[in-house]
Amino acid sequence: MTLMPEKFGFSDAETAVRYAFLSVALWWGLFTIFTICWIPEERRSEPPLKGVGLIVDGFRQLIGTLKKIRHMKTVVLFLTAYWFYIDGVNTIIRMAVDYGMSSIMACPLDLIQTI
Repeated sequence: MTLMPEKFGFSDAETAVRYAFLSVALWWGLFTIFTICWIPEERRSEPPLKGVGLIVDGFRQLIGTLKKIRHMKTVVLFLTAYWFYIDGVNTIIRMAVDYGMSSIMACPLDLIQTI
């Protein structure tokens, strides 16, 4: 959208970026409204924590979740596989840019369009 704004009916890249941000805001706003209206939230009986107690409670919940995850082999397998997958994707993207700029001497605009 920003590389070829004329194809989308925009006069320049700046206008295309503005409309891209607007479309993202509308997308997230729509799903925020859905979440607020139709997904129930648990009611807490005790008042919310503040300050250091909030941080300590966050770490307590994290440790509890990690203890539960150890017993869920499928979840551990999925998270491990996903970590390797996304690391491979990131490596390929970074190496493609380095290779394109050093070996092929491609201009940055061509690399952006390719990736």
